[in-house]
Amino acid sequence: MAMTTFIFRATSEETTAALVMFYYDLNQDIFNDTRETHENEMRSHLEGIRQTWLDSLNTAERNHYANLAEVSQNHTNAFRVCRELADNDGRFFLSFAQMEERIGIDRQIASRILRQFAGLGIIQVTEKGTQNKAIEKEGGKIVMRGKATSYRWLLRDTSEPTTCSEMPTVSNEKPIENQSI
Repeated sequence: MAMTTFIFRATSEETTAALVMFYYDLNQDIFNDTRETHENEMRSHLEGIRQTWLDSLNTAERNHYANLAEVSQNHTNAFRVCRELADNDGRFFLSFAQMEERIGIDRQIASRILRQFAGLGIIQVTEKGTQNKAIEKEGGKIVMRGKATSYRWLLRDTSEPTTCSEMPTVSNEKPIENQSI
């Protein structure tokens, strides 16, 4: 149960469910219940975790989350991941690739969502990240690892919600509600 709670806070619900069931499959011999029973109990536990998490949101967070729920589940998953990564000062580090892995979306969609969050005043970029670079050296290529972007979570009881119809666009993109993601 502790593992499920931890994973829920760091990934999408789909990823959480898949990992919990993978754990069951790997360790079937230590469980007394059937796979079906285990899955039902996991889903029930996830519902409880989701409600407890929603109850922990402050007013600004709850309003933004409700507005994002009208846009897509990718947005609410990304919101949860960003909030849970933020430390006590609201700082966190996250690359588009990490968001892709955590919630199962394309990097371009992760980029768009995080830029929209910045435009809505949910997060603020404090230091732009860098990409991996391949450098030719004698004996082959050396890959210099990039650095994740640094953000600050801004919804510490102060922000007013923005409706989804007011979601900012980035560059020449259409508003997200008019796009198919």
